[in-house]
Amino acid sequence: MSRPLLLMTVKLRQSCAATAILLLHASITPLADAQTDPDEVSGFSGACLPGKIDVPAALQDVSGSTGDRLPTTIESDQIESTTDQDVVLRGNVVIRQGRRAVYADAVNYNPQTHHAGARGDVVLYTLAGDEIRAEAMTLDVDTFFGEAEDVSIRIADTAPAFPDAGSGGHGDQFARVEGETLRFEGREFMVLQNAVMTTCPDGNDDITLTAKELQLDHAAGTGTATGMTVRLKRVPVFYFPSLAFPIDSRRKTGFLFPSIGEEEKSGIILEIPYYIDIAPHMDATITPRVLSERGVQLLGEFRYLGKRSDGSFRAEYLPSDDVFGGQDRHAIRFDHDQVFGDRWQARINLADVSDPVYPRDLSDDAETIAAGFVTKRASVGRVGELFDVHVRSQAQESVNERTSGEYLPYRIQPEISVGVNPMAVGIFSVGMQTMLTRFEHEDKSRVTGTRTRTRSHVSAPFGTAYGSIEPGVSLYSLNYSLDNTRNRSPSASVPVYSLDGKLVFERLFTSGGGSYHQTLEPRVYYVKIPREEDQNTLPIFDSGERRPTSYSHFFRENRFSGGDRIGDTEQISLGLTSRVTDDRTGAQRMQFSIGQVYHLEDRHLRLDSDDAPLTDSGSGLITELTANLNRDWSVTGFALWGRESGDPEVVWLSADYDYGQRRNASIAYTESGETVEQVNLDFSAPLGPRWQLDVDTDFSLEENDLRSSSIGLGYDGCCWMTRLKYQQYLDGAGESRNRILFTLELDDLGRLRSGLGS
Repeated sequence: MSRPLLLMTVKLRQSCAATAILLLHASITPLADAQTDPDEVSGFSGACLPGKIDVPAALQDVSGSTGDRLPTTIESDQIESTTDQDVVLRGNVVIRQGRRAVYADAVNYNPQTHHAGARGDVVLYTLAGDEIRAEAMTLDVDTFFGEAEDVSIRIADTAPAFPDAGSGGHGDQFARVEGETLRFEGREFMVLQNAVMTTCPDGNDDITLTAKELQLDHAAGTGTATGMTVRLKRVPVFYFPSLAFPIDSRRKTGFLFPSIGEEEKSGIILEIPYYIDIAPHMDATITPRVLSERGVQLLGEFRYLGKRSDGSFRAEYLPSDDVFGGQDRHAIRFDHDQVFGDRWQARINLADVSDPVYPRDLSDDAETIAAGFVTKRASVGRVGELFDVHVRSQAQESVNERTSGEYLPYRIQPEISVGVNPMAVGIFSVGMQTMLTRFEHEDKSRVTGTRTRTRSHVSAPFGTAYGSIEPGVSLYSLNYSLDNTRNRSPSASVPVYSLDGKLVFERLFTSGGGSYHQTLEPRVYYVKIPREEDQNTLPIFDSGERRPTSYSHFFRENRFSGGDRIGDTEQISLGLTSRVTDDRTGAQRMQFSIGQVYHLEDRHLRLDSDDAPLTDSGSGLITELTANLNRDWSVTGFALWGRESGDPEVVWLSADYDYGQRRNASIAYTESGETVEQVNLDFSAPLGPRWQLDVDTDFSLEENDLRSSSIGLGYDGCCWMTRLKYQQYLDGAGESRNRILFTLELDDLGRLRSGLGS
């Protein structure tokens, strides 16, 4: 195969410099472009800055082409030819082709053999942005085979950006490598002997990798070490006879570094994950987990991402759990989202455990344990301009003794809903929703069956820029087909009459040099639902009667949640909302609402037919606030005040502080007749440039006791990180449990970037 002819210009930097033109048979093939995945910052953002590779300005003013047909330019102070046809260059030698260049004190070059020898402060810049320094270097320009001595390499994280000409360039450094000798085996493959490598920034050698032989494959983005020892603070922590690891930002197949922890009943926990890069849109992780008291567990996770779908599958298997009577235990979870066409979407969330206490014993997430259920659900739906269709199925398995038996929710197998969106018919708006649901229960003595619930509604909305009024009529129809009961086909029809009126007043005002837009929005909502005795014969599958936790609760038709009851009432809800927005940006700064409900009749319908009617004449004041105090602070809250006592009956208040990734906090207070009065505190704060503290705790004021707490302390060593986390929580039996987790992460050498890309 013939080589393309390249034009090489030699410039002599002397007062009477001449220019010689030589034709050389040299083929220099460009390296493949580096993958430009987003940077993944290890540890605490901004704690450490990567080293920089200085790219000479002359290498930046290059056109977009990086092919091997670009001319090669040689510059030096002196040039001469010898009898053996060598070209000898001396003094500030620069051999440059596009973005690739060699700098040296002296270079011998043979145009016949294409062999070059450089000595004295030799620096080679590769197309990938790497910088290679050596005392001496020999190189076949045609094949890029050669050797170098006393080598120091700076490996670029990604292909460097080349700004406009004349502005010095800087590329992020991925790693530093030193070796006794270096062999070039092509443009993308290097082999070093007795090498030392680190991904730490300049001046930091906390983590080093020493190897008898180190191979760097830039085409694959992989380094391979033979006889490798990983040292932390010069102390050996791992030894591998042979190991592959990433040398750029691409995802790689290989071992992740292990993590270690401790839990009361499981003992010492050691995990050694193995990551598999299957395809750009698909990967997997297999993790052997050693539990000193239980045995060896195997965990696996498979993830995938498509143009119109994504999902994951996770499985855990622990054979012969020594703490659990030698039984085999497992957990499975499958999640999938799918889009069909422009309007159809499907979702599957399936989970299964071998026994109810599996999450309590083997889950790392205290919130999963506290949830009390493992949920299985599947749904498919269409959202259209004229009508919506949804089909779903849901079942919940108890993993908490306090949510078993009669407290376990019904299974929905399946539910089909069809809704005709409100449409204009003259001055009226007409719509309808129908939902057919099949309810099953693991307790075979419970009433089960099918419920058909239909809501037809018509309204006459009238609106302007300063207000609106909307009278409306709805008809709820409930029809059942039941099992395990005498009355197998109960039904009820309940009409609802409503009138909703709003006004909007606006004004502009200035404060603190800013201009703001404020509204006052009074609202009157009247609803009349007659008493229907037939509802007392209906079963209760999913309905509840709860205290309100939002202002909007008092401006809806039905005071019951779920679909089995339509609460009788005649009431008027009066409310006033004020909003303040920035007139320049349109961002809302504050919203405050206050209101009160007046009952004109007693409410007789209760979930338990033996309960006495509700006879109060109305609610106390209802207040709700959302305020963005500044860029960092926000406050939200809700309170229902007792009508007679004036004391708060339901309170929810939260203050949130958000100042970036490392500094944020939230404190929330909750009190109502249905929940324990408690305070939740969640905050993250830096204890210095590299130390990070994370705290999350729920404290019961009524019981004067911690319900759950988590305290984590992390340290970012720039190229390594350690985290210590302590968890205390209540398990399904209400017993306090403790867990300690410790993680050591060696950045880049051990941590694989496993984010999926489309």
